[in-house]
Amino acid sequence: NVLTSAKCKKVYWCHKDFSPDTNLVERDNIENYSRTLNGRFKEKSYIKRIRMLDYVVCISDYTRDAFIKRWNYKKPVNVIDSKTIVARSQEKIDYQRNTDTITFCCLSRISKGKGIERLLDCVKRLNAEKYDFFLNIVGGGDGFQDVKRLFESMNLSNVRLWGNQDNPYPYLRECDIFVCPSETEAYCTVLCEAIVLGKPIIMTDVGASKEIMSKGTFGLLVENTEDGILEGMKSYLNNPTSIKQYS
Repeated sequence: NVLTSAKCKKVYWCHKDFSPDTNLVERDNIENYSRTLNGRFKEKSYIKRIRMLDYVVCISDYTRDAFIKRWNYKKPVNVIDSKTIVARSQEKIDYQRNTDTITFCCLSRISKGKGIERLLDCVKRLNAEKYDFFLNIVGGGDGFQDVKRLFESMNLSNVRLWGNQDNPYPYLRECDIFVCPSETEAYCTVLCEAIVLGKPIIMTDVGASKEIMSKGTFGLLVENTEDGILEGMKSYLNNPTSIKQYS
């Protein structure tokens, strides 16, 4: 068992609604399964493993409360909060954006479905139209080497791949616009982090993005296509004063 043998801190990231009151998809399964002998045994086993954890981190206050209630968890549960994001964004890094040009930033895991390839294609198309801008891509993942090879083959001098960073928030601070080209998301956490830091957004219309964006309050919700992302970037580049509207 990894939890008993691991000689390191054990952290559980909770991105799920454990409340049978609001999780309608699983409510019947939870209630019916928990009544069976096998269900009761698995619940006890799950609770035992949960109590071996050093930390539980939840995506929201609601998720935290539902987790505590569902599993009768007694240890402190942390929620990622805006104060932490703002404080960490102030850390110094060896980079400062060029204030004479618009800088986009994409913070993302580099893997299938994150849309990094089509973001690079947008850059290539914008370069062909002689737009002046810069793009930072911060993140790593199992698709990083493939994206790096694509990037190198495209000869994009106005893009920098930073790879995985222990603290990505200063890179988000040092940008004008946050862009998320994801093809699929359930709940885009980094979108919320960008909003906390007051960055104008370009976000594809996926998952809960429409809810988070609050009808365009924080920026542009674009069609989930390469053309949609391209038009979002053009919108800011053609009208730089709109950046202040969402900042």
